[in-house]
Amino acid sequence: MARRPYTDVGYLTKDSMLCVLDPVDGKYKMLLPVVSMPETTTAPAEQAKTVLTDDKITNVQGLQSSPQKTYDYNYHRDNIRILKENKGKPLSFLEVNPDRTGEKFNGTIAYGRQGAAVDTVLQGQFFITVSSAEPDPIDDVRDMIKETAIIMTPLAEVILEFPGDPTLMFIELSEGASFTVTSTAVGIATVAKGAGALENQITITPIAAGNCLLEFTITAPGEATSVRTMMVTVL
Repeated sequence: MARRPYTDVGYLTKDSMLCVLDPVDGKYKMLLPVVSMPETTTAPAEQAKTVLTDDKITNVQGLQSSPQKTYDYNYHRDNIRILKENKGKPLSFLEVNPDRTGEKFNGTIAYGRQGAAVDTVLQGQFFITVSSAEPDPIDDVRDMIKETAIIMTPLAEVILEFPGDPTLMFIELSEGASFTVTSTAVGIATVAKGAGALENQITITPIAAGNCLLEFTITAPGEATSVRTMMVTVL
């Protein structure tokens, strides 16, 4: 599996990622880009071991726990959509490390938003309550996971004027990927995809003042599908 970065404005994952099991083909796909990864298990509890004839107290290793896991992520509507879709469902997760070892566990998701401050990337946290976990890391997870077809271009907000000229934008994709795109409000702005050599170019045309989203669905053979959105404002 190649190491594919996933970028957007304030939206980044690199060599480590959190994956979720796709029940259709039994492989793990990226859940969403995360900013940090939590601990796997707690330190073993210590148990004192003594007998009446001992002159010292010795300790033996006790139980370990798999605590609730907390992940930081960028509070972006694409991430929020994924968390809303998976909230409260029993899921199987795989944490992938830079060397492609991994930890597997089961649990359920809840999520929230952190405090906001001026001139910072708005971040949130989501929490996985662990119901069970594999006791040891997996040596090599490459055959267990599949890539996600993605857009590489940062999808910043587009501001247009009406009446005004259409705007052209080139969409860079991961290798082998293609996309479809629709407008959530064609009465505000329409979007058309090019053909042939221009199939990765879109044309956004303002129709009336207002707001809408462009929704991109990105696919590639043998890869997981991703959905991205871009905000359009027509003045």
